[in-house]
Amino acid sequence: MNMATLNRWGGFGVKFHQYADDTQLYFSTPNHPNDAVEVMSRCLEAVRNWMGRNRLRRNPSKTEWLWFPASRFSQIIPSLTIGGEVLTPMEKARNLGVLLDVWLSLEEHIAAVSRGAFLQVRRMRQLRPFLDRDALR
Repeated sequence: MNMATLNRWGGFGVKFHQYADDTQLYFSTPNHPNDAVEVMSRCLEAVRNWMGRNRLRRNPSKTEWLWFPASRFSQIIPSLTIGGEVLTPMEKARNLGVLLDVWLSLEEHIAAVSRGAFLQVRRMRQLRPFLDRDALR
């Protein structure tokens, strides 16, 4: 989908990134969170309509969205609606291999990478009995 055309046509002002079969939309209005939700809902509805006209379907199980509040004390937790389906924000989502949370702390990403590294080191340790001294240096 050509988001630049959709953006010009709809006047949404939504920024986007596209990677193969993945499209990421983002929008920021720090002082008007309700406006951001309204604009994003209209944009997603336009995307849904475009997909329908082109005989494409959105995969609901792969549709995620994050809400980054202005402060940790924000009580606003909005939801988006696409074709009558209500989407609540996720607490975390993967973006190009990086696990992002709503506070951008990277704690969960670091923990996941550490677990993966530990498992790889453990696998290498299991190979030790089969290697000679020169290979271990």
